[in-house]
Amino acid sequence: MVLQNHSYYIPPSTESKQGVRLYVAPVADVHELPTRKPKVLASQLALTGLVVFAILFGCVQGVRSAATSAVKLERLVSQLATVKAVHHEAVKSNQVLTNQINTYRSPTGMEELARDGLELVRNDEILVRLHHEQASPVVASF
Repeated sequence: MVLQNHSYYIPPSTESKQGVRLYVAPVADVHELPTRKPKVLASQLALTGLVVFAILFGCVQGVRSAATSAVKLERLVSQLATVKAVHHEAVKSNQVLTNQINTYRSPTGMEELARDGLELVRNDEILVRLHHEQASPVVASF
């Protein structure tokens, strides 16, 4: 290999008033340089292995936790749908009961409750029950 010297001129910058001449000489062939492998200590290998194990363990635990959370979320969503359905039925039932209470507070509602629920009649009425039918009692007035 032929070694040649090269010369470069760097012009002056705004801070300096002089230019610089730079001489570059090639180094011997790279293959001729001695090569050394860095020594790796057993403690460094053990520490590296421990760090890799900790990272893998953390990843596995993260995946396991995410899967468990997904199953819990699915169960909770199902329970929420059930609770919403039960709540809807309770609201409807509550509305029916509220309507009945409002009806029974009126004089005609009280009379209806006394006749149908308690089988009461007025003084000028006779209660007639028909046992062979499951119909409500018939009230006859004179």
